[in-house]
Order: sequence, then structure tokens, then C-alpha cells
Amino acid sequence: MLNAGVEGPLTLVAAGPGSGKTVLLGDWVNSQQQPVAWVSLDSPDNDPERFWALVGLALQRSGILAGADGMNALPHDQADTGQFMSALLDAIPGPSPHILVLDDAHVLTNPALLAEIDAVIRYGSPLWRIVLSTRSDPLLPLHRYRLAGQMTEIRADDLAMTRAEARALLTAHDVTLRQSELAMLTRRTEGWTAGLRLSAMSMAGSRDPGRFVTQLALDQGSVGEYLMEEVLDRQSEDARRLLIQTSFLDEVTGPLAAAVTGIEDSAELLADMARTNSFVIPHGTEPGRYRYHQLLAEILNYLARREYGKETLELRKRAAAWFETNGDPSAAMRFAVEAHDWPRASSVLIHGGFAAAFTERTDILDLGLGNLLSVDNDPEPTSDEGADAVVAQAVVAAVLGRLDVAREHLQQARTRTLTADADATAALVEVVAAQQDGSLPGLDEAASTLLAERHPVDAVRTTNGLRSAVQLARAAHQFWEFGPRAQFDQVLFEALDEAHAGNMPGLELECLGYLQLSYTVAGRGAHANDCELKAQNLVRHNPHLQRTTIHHLANAVAAYLHADLGGAARFVRRAEQTKAADADPPMRAAVALMHGWILIASGRIADAHQHLMSSAELARPLPAQLTRYRARALAEIETKMGRPHAALKVIGDSAADLREPVLALAGARAFIALGDAKAAHDALRPALVSSDNNAPLPLLIEVLLTSAKIADLGGDEARAVEEVMRATGLATDSIAQPFADARPMLEDLLGRHPEAETAWPNTGETAELDAIEISSAPVRALPELLTDRETAVLRRLATTMTTAEIGNELCVSINTVKTHIAAIYRKLPAAGRRDAVARARQLELL
Repeated sequence: MLNAGVEGPLTLVAAGPGSGKTVLLGDWVNSQQQPVAWVSLDSPDNDPERFWALVGLALQRSGILAGADGMNALPHDQADTGQFMSALLDAIPGPSPHILVLDDAHVLTNPALLAEIDAVIRYGSPLWRIVLSTRSDPLLPLHRYRLAGQMTEIRADDLAMTRAEARALLTAHDVTLRQSELAMLTRRTEGWTAGLRLSAMSMAGSRDPGRFVTQLALDQGSVGEYLMEEVLDRQSEDARRLLIQTSFLDEVTGPLAAAVTGIEDSAELLADMARTNSFVIPHGTEPGRYRYHQLLAEILNYLARREYGKETLELRKRAAAWFETNGDPSAAMRFAVEAHDWPRASSVLIHGGFAAAFTERTDILDLGLGNLLSVDNDPEPTSDEGADAVVAQAVVAAVLGRLDVAREHLQQARTRTLTADADATAALVEVVAAQQDGSLPGLDEAASTLLAERHPVDAVRTTNGLRSAVQLARAAHQFWEFGPRAQFDQVLFEALDEAHAGNMPGLELECLGYLQLSYTVAGRGAHANDCELKAQNLVRHNPHLQRTTIHHLANAVAAYLHADLGGAARFVRRAEQTKAADADPPMRAAVALMHGWILIASGRIADAHQHLMSSAELARPLPAQLTRYRARALAEIETKMGRPHAALKVIGDSAADLREPVLALAGARAFIALGDAKAAHDALRPALVSSDNNAPLPLLIEVLLTSAKIADLGGDEARAVEEVMRATGLATDSIAQPFADARPMLEDLLGRHPEAETAWPNTGETAELDAIEISSAPVRALPELLTDRETAVLRRLATTMTTAEIGNELCVSINTVKTHIAAIYRKLPAAGRRDAVARARQLELL
């Protein structure tokens, strides 16, 4: 980049102290075949006469300017810049480019001198090259150079050392760090060359260099000492106080800093420090926003604690007040909590803070509001203001999942007259509680109450995107309860339209995710792909957005239906790693269920059973649709493990309606395994009856393929082939897994009927998940195997036989049976008979 830069009139190397500017330029100069003039500047060189004399001397010493004494070779007359320019051009021979490096050019502030340098850059010889190494941008018309294409810029980011370069530096000092330690060191220093070099010197010879990575050192020769001397000690008193008192802020602006510190010219001080590269870095795309270098922030935080002590709480209170006034409730709550200002935290929650968190999907517990529950409040509020505080406690309790506590607080608060904001916030708490409870009627009622415009001017109900977020909550719950249906689409489209109109891209993205999942489950692949493309476009135009659990789940279902089990596993893993999966119980349960289906399809039956059983507590009670699909998955497992009677028992024990196609399908397959064609047909009849309605296409295909097997089992081959042809006629490129699942049970039929074989979709090979990273909990092998006699006893434990009956059948005494049972319990291990049987089934011993 430096070689390319010096092809133009000006190369600007601008970065803070210790960033490696001089080292970089020195190495580059030494690598050049042509002569380079170098001038190291200091404050006295800001005088034009002295400056140009130094330039002349440097040109002479480098061999660029030959003959005359360099101090007099370039006549300088401030009243006649043209004479100087003419003499300069005449004195320097051609045709090779002539390079002049001005190191520490930030000392040049004399307007007359800068005007002359500007003239050289803009109107000088095409062979003239100037390289400015500076801590701050020089007071030259840089914007003109940029527009004219006359300048190449090298900034701090360009000079920052990469992780590989940092490792090489440490190796040169005989320092070895683990990968995680090296990553942390590079992150803390932000690639700052001097910081990494000083760190390497400090760690050299240490027995535990990794310990240094997390420590802040201020001793002699440390990074801290360097920053104190090179940055802080060079600042004015006001600038130093501003830095220290605002060090707790992630981002600083002039108005915010003025509110926190009381320094009126904070904006000018910040701009000046950013211009001089004092580790105050412009942040974001909007001008006037800054952040502090991480190491500087650590030093400043240390000094704040040492110099201001408990006064830092007051600084945070001022920040909270500023953010509340300027419409950022999340930041206001955060700093109010850090300041232990519970009244303000409660106030912000009530006056739109919780509504904003709900619409923006912000976890308020991350702000530390969990402590709000422990704050002593009058159990019988004596004022409306006190009642509002109790509503704030209800908010925190609801978010924590302590719904009984939340409702107790709401009941207590409603004994008093609530303000409009508190009333609306209480209704929003009811919405969240209904979501957690899994109560669709409760959610609809709470949503209607919240969205009713009883107080059209309150801050909660006018929160941008609130209506969209509430409608999205209702639509999501309808989906988990009933699956894809028209009512879901209607409510979700309303939420999507309002999110778009309100410029809430996060909500819009989430709505698109639910639509994508609904279309995918329904088998409407083209519509699902359209939602995916819209989501991609939304993320592309809003870089701060990230895909959420719902998108990963939708993509996992799509990959699964496409028989891409590896892709499905990768999307499930992403879904499990996102935070939203923990916040939404039905979503979490749905991800776990998808995980189980992938394991079933891959043949890891025992793993699937263990995973589904271990995740049973993820959402209680489960919405109806998830309950049915979970029951079907468990029944499928039992059938594949050769226990169709157990499969039927799973379905019978479920709370779902047995007339539902999902469970009818599971029951039919269990009867197929039993060889009972009539019972299978009767079981499948509800699914066949509903197949002409709006059943999801993948489910309809499964029903038809199962019906084909039942017909084949009953000797009606013509009907069996007809059902296969109906299923293949409905097939799309996005639906392959039902055919992959059904292939084994229809293999003989397809072999006898080439027309059915020809129509059968190509599903490829069944994927093996052994090499795929999916976080299943594999069933561990027994450390001590069961003997043949113990296995025989175990099989009878799975029946209703008593110990005496087992002994009689095996022709052994009761005591011998008890001895075998004790050994079985020890080896499995198990706490009792039922536990032993369940564990044996997981291990596929039964």
C-alpha cells in the first residue's frame, strides 16, 4: 500500500503514538533503490525559514539536491512563494520521482508554512512526492486532495497488527500464549503496535505469561505507563477530567459528555482529541460519536475509581437522566441500575422502557434489573408513584419467569389508581405472562387490553412497533398451537405490515422468519424461499441485524424435508446457540423436536429418544401442535425399536386428539409393524379424511405413502400403486425426506411395479451424522456388560411378571432373581425397575 501511495503527490500516514508509523516508513525507505529525503520534525521547525532549510539539507544529504549548501539552496521569501517554487523545481533534477518524508508532521501548524506545503502538493512538479507521518490530520485541504485523487491515506486500522503478526512478535521475545490468550491480547490492544511490543517485553521471562493478558499494569515500562505519559499527561485539565469521568460509557458524544461532566465545550474537546489521535476514535457513521481505545478505557476506569470513588455513581445517574430524556430507555435503565438508582430504573421501565425492550427484543435482565425484585418497597403503596414501582417489579418477575410473583405484584398495584403508562405496562406484563404460560386465550385477552386505546397519549401504547410486536406474539402462539393456517397468516401479515411501516427491521425480520417456517412446514417451498430472500435483503441493508432462532429453525426444517440431514443439523446447532431459543419456551421445544427428528432420520434412534426425553421439561405445557409432533416422534422411535405396542401407548397417553392426522399416522405405522392391515387402515382413516383439507403437503405425502403400505399389506396392490403415484404426483423438489423414510417399507412394492419405481423421487443416500457436529447426548456404552442370564431377567422386567413368576419361568430361586436384578440396577445404572427398563431401551438392550 505504501509503494502504491507514493505514486501520487501525497501519502498521509496518520495514527496515534506507538502505532508503528516511523518503523514502517523506515523499513520502506531502506528497501528503496532510489534516494529518499527524510526530515524528523520538532516544535521549533514550525517556522517556514527553518523548515525549508531543513528540507534543503535533507535533499542534499540524500543526494537528490547536489552542489550548493542545502541551507541556502532553496531561497525562501514568504512574500514570493512562486520564487521558491521555481528555485525548488530548478534545483531538483529529473526524470526520477523525488520523495520527501516528513516525520512527526503534526507539529506543523503555521498557516503560512502549510500554505506553501499545499502549493507544492497541488502545483509542484509531477515528480514531487511528499510522505507525511503524523499523529493527527494536518491543517491542509485534505478533502481537495481526495477529490482530485492526489492523496493516499494509511490510518491506524491499516497499521494494526494482525493476530499472526502479534504471534510472530511474541515468538521473537520467547513468549508463547494459548490461542484464546493471544486472541484476548490482540482484542485488548486492538492491534496497537506499541501495546503489543510492551506487552511482549513485560511477559518475556514470565512463568505465566497468560496471566498478564488479563491484567492492567501501570508499573515502569508497562503499557499503562506509556498511555499515561503519551496520552493522558499531554491533555489539558478539562480534557483529562472528561476522559476519566466518561470512561464508563461505551460511546461518547459532546452533549452526553457535557451532561455527565458539566464541561460545556465537551464536543470541541472530543473532536480535538480524535483529530490528534489521542486514542479517542470516531465511532459509527454519524459525526460527533466517539469511543475510547480499549486499553485507554481500562486506564481511565482505574483512575475513575481511584480519583472519584463513589462519585462515579452520580456520574452514572447523570448519564441515565440524559438517556431517558433523549429517548434511549435501554441505556437509561442500564446506567440507573449501575448507579443503584432504583426509582429511575422503575420509572424508565414503566414509561416505555419495558415496551421498547419488548419490541426491540432486548433482554432487560442483561441490564441488571434482576436486583429490582430485592429492593424493599412498601407492600401497601401509599401513592400512585409507589404503585408504579410495584408494576416495575412485576415486569422483572415476569421476565424471570416467576409468573406467580408477577401476578401478585400486579394485583397489589391495581388496588391503587395507576398512571396511564403503568396501566399499559401492566397489560404488557400480562401478555408476557400468557406467552410463558402457553395460554392462547389469555394472550388474546391481554393483547386486546394492551392495544385498546384507552390512553392514546401514554408512552407505552405509542411505542414504535408495539402493536406489531404484540401481533407477532399472538401469531407465533397460534402457530405453535395449531400449525399453519389462515388465521395465523392474517395476524402475521398485519404484524409484518406494521413493522415495515414503523421502520422496525428487527420485527420485520422476525415476522419473515415465522412466515418462512409456516410456508416450509406447509410444503410451500417457493413462498418460503421468497421469505428467505426478503430476510437476506433486510439483513444486507441493516448490518446490525442478525438471523434469530426462527430463521435457523425454518432453514433446518427446509433442509430436513430436502433430505439434507447434514445441513439440517448445522441449522439446528445455530438455533440452539441463539439466545432467543432460551427466552421462548415453545421455540426451544420446537428446536429440540427438530433435533430429535434429524437423529431419527439418521438412524440414531437411541440418541433421539434420550434427547427428546431429556428435553421434555423445556416447555410445559407444550402447545397442542408441538405436543402432537412430539408424541408422534416418540411413537416413531418405539416402532423403529420394534416396540409397536409401546408406540400405541405413547399416542394413547398423549393429551392430544387422536383424530389428528399426525397421531393417526403414527398409530397406523405402529399397526403396520404389527402386521394388522385393518387396524392400520382404521387408525389412518382420520388422516385420510382430512387430507382433502389444508393438511401440510409433507404430511399428506406421508399419509399417502403409509396408505400405500397398508393397501399392500392387505393384498390390494392396485390401490397401493395408486397411492404411491398420488404421492409422487404431489412431490416437489423441496420435499424428499418423506420418500426417504418410506422407501424401506415400500421397497418390495416398488420392485414389483416399475412405473412406481420410475415415478419415485431420487432422495440420494441417507446421510450419516457421525461426522456432523450436532449436540446430541449420545448413549454411553455400559462399563460392565450384562451376562446372558441378567439379560434374560431384564427382558422379563419389561413385562408385568412378578419376581416369583420370573424365577419360575427361568427355573431359578427368587433370591437368585433378586441377585440378577441387583446386578442389572448396578450396571445400567438404575434406581428401580421402571428406570432400568427405560435405561435399557435407551441402550437398545430391549
